[in-house]
Amino acid sequence: MNKQLLLFLLSSFIFSLSKTDLYSQTPTICDPIVNTGMNHTIIFSNSTVTLNGADLPNGSFIIVVFDDGGTSICGGFTEWNGSNTSIAAFGDDNTTNGKDGFSTGESFEFKIELPDSSVIENSDITVAYNPVSGIFSNQGNYATNGISGIQSLIATTVIPPDCPSLGLNIGDSCDDGDDCTENDRIQPDCSCAGTFADDDNDGTCNAEDLCPGGPEPGTACDDGDACTENDMIQLDCNCAGTFADDDNDGTCNAEDVCPGGPEPGTACDDGDATTINDQINADCLCKGTPTICTGIGDADGDGVCSDVDCNDNDPQATGSIGAPCDDGDPCTINDKIQPGCGCAGTFQDSDNDGTCNAEDVCPNGPEPGTTCNDGDDCTENDVVQPDCSCAGTFADDDNDGTCNAEDVCPGGPEPGTACDDGDPNTIGETVQSDCSCDGGTAVVDCPALGLNIGMGCDDGNPNTTGDIVTSDCECTGTLPPCFGIGDADGDDVCDDVDNCPNTFNPNQADDDNDGTGNACETALTVTCPSNISVTAPVGQNSTTVNYDAPILSSNCTTGSLQVNLTAGLVSGASFPLSVTTVSFEATNGCGDASSCSFQIIVSPGTGTVDCNNINISGGSDFIMVDGLAAPINEVQVFTGDWAVKSMF
Repeated sequence: MNKQLLLFLLSSFIFSLSKTDLYSQTPTICDPIVNTGMNHTIIFSNSTVTLNGADLPNGSFIIVVFDDGGTSICGGFTEWNGSNTSIAAFGDDNTTNGKDGFSTGESFEFKIELPDSSVIENSDITVAYNPVSGIFSNQGNYATNGISGIQSLIATTVIPPDCPSLGLNIGDSCDDGDDCTENDRIQPDCSCAGTFADDDNDGTCNAEDLCPGGPEPGTACDDGDACTENDMIQLDCNCAGTFADDDNDGTCNAEDVCPGGPEPGTACDDGDATTINDQINADCLCKGTPTICTGIGDADGDGVCSDVDCNDNDPQATGSIGAPCDDGDPCTINDKIQPGCGCAGTFQDSDNDGTCNAEDVCPNGPEPGTTCNDGDDCTENDVVQPDCSCAGTFADDDNDGTCNAEDVCPGGPEPGTACDDGDPNTIGETVQSDCSCDGGTAVVDCPALGLNIGMGCDDGNPNTTGDIVTSDCECTGTLPPCFGIGDADGDDVCDDVDNCPNTFNPNQADDDNDGTGNACETALTVTCPSNISVTAPVGQNSTTVNYDAPILSSNCTTGSLQVNLTAGLVSGASFPLSVTTVSFEATNGCGDASSCSFQIIVSPGTGTVDCNNINISGGSDFIMVDGLAAPINEVQVFTGDWAVKSMF
């Protein structure tokens, strides 16, 4: 009988056809990528991908790497061409030796290999994931069949300078060490050079230019003065020459009427005793004027005859003895030329006070500043004033308004002046005739008590302390805290309001607000482990899960702690493909109870089935299947009516 036999291979995941390199071209930093049959898709859709602020160059490889004992291994990559793309990041195959992919929950790290084969490390790459819920739910951590969306990938590099030895780029500012240049820049040959700075184009650079805007010192010039020669620019940048006077007569060569001799008008001696006022004339000759003192004589030739010349031996002395003159002294009158040519007059002092009339401020009396007596005992240092009156300074050493000569109480206020004797219980004191302060009237704040406000007193109550007179003239003390109530635990909280009266609890802490302070309560806590996520072996509907026991804490010293599993399975049990809640409850001998829970999440394994090695052969009443291996765990054979014929 011929029967149509159908072979169905059942599996719960997709498994790759072969674990070989998937790419025809790989980055130079990657070994061939191993397709482990498990992957996580990383999508670049409308993503921003930049390098140093510009678009990432096309032809660059974006590589996702996993960690294997401190070594970064390529786990997937894509070649970037500026458009949407994706990376298959392969997971670790736990059926092989060593790690050949990402572990569940492992964070993605990236590298970039540029077209010039230079590599940008993960530390220089910043990745932001698309937060769209329900589509890109896995973000940046590996999960088999997971999907992550890249929102942006931003890479930065340290670009080496054009001139590494200088640490600068061509065109950068520098200093060529030449003060004569400006705008120094790095040249294409990595040398530093600037532009020769000479604003006035005089051949001398600005830095060394002593005369900006003009020629330098030492340059020939013309100062416009006919009396100078060898004109040149000076250190002060002005043009000047040397005064030319070959005969040293004080007149420059260009203006010299009498070269080699003194100029016209210069005094000289013509050798003729009968002439006076000898001087060089326009012909450069020395000529004088005949004297008028013929028969009398004029020894000094000053034109003043010797009979009236006050000094006939001095041509500069031309005055006549007895002639009126002015000696320049306002204190003299009748000034006349004296023998010897001096001018003198008669000192005029009508009141004989030693000050001449012309300078006398006080005629007929002593001058201002002269010692005098104003007749007032209250003054001292009396002197004549600018108005010629006599006045002194009021003498009051203690500044009490009474002069020293009349002061009864030197050094203090006078009798009758209000004062304070320092006694707070008296008022109205005055200075007495013996200069003491006395005569006040006694006064107190509280006459009935005979005391002032604030003074100590006794209120008659032995239980109070600090008794003082109050502002209403009552004597009042302070009772101690909790008087008549008690404070058993000494925490300064009276027993009638203390939430823990026999145990020191000064801050009255009561976290559960039950009216009993923390110090009087017992505490019990139970802490479960964190949620656990595992993946079942391929083709299995459950897997064994071990977890830590919950942690207990209690301050109860009565009885013992107990903990019971109230929901879920024990550690080491086989957990099904689902979410299992495990719960515990703890109790202590003080009647306290506490509970906690956590979840164990078991996900199915995923992959593709490799059927290449399975061989099926049939004969009369038999079917032979060989080459079965994990993850294939079951083969069913059906008849034409879909009844199970055989299972392997």
